[in-house]
Amino acid sequence: MRIPRDKSFVEVEIERYTGGSTDLTSGQWQDAELVLVADAEIDIQPKTGSETDSFSGSSYNKRLAGFIGIDDITFSTGFSMIMQGDLVDQKYKVVDIKDWLTHYELQLEQL
Repeated sequence: MRIPRDKSFVEVEIERYTGGSTDLTSGQWQDAELVLVADAEIDIQPKTGSETDSFSGSSYNKRLAGFIGIDDITFSTGFSMIMQGDLVDQKYKVVDIKDWLTHYELQLEQL
C-alpha cells in the first residue's frame, strides 16, 4: 500500500551499524560499519507527550512518529525489515516499530 502523498513526505536512507568482529582468517578486529538497509519515503510527525507515553510506557524528549507505506520502502539486498537502533538519514534513531501490514509506524528519537 502506498500512503497518499503530501509535502511532509521525504526520501530517506535507513542505515544500520553492523557489529564489530574479529576476522577469522587474519585475526584482526574489524570495526563496525554503517550499512544501507533501505531507501524509503517517510512522513515524519511530532508526537505529543501522551502519545509517547501510550506507545512505550515512558516519556522522552524529541520523539517523532514516522509512517512508511509497505510499497514505499525498497530494502537493500540481504535486508527485509527495519529494526530498533536503525538510523533514518543519520538524524533519527528507530526506538520502536509497529508493522500494520499496510504500513510501518516508527517511533523515532532525534539524535
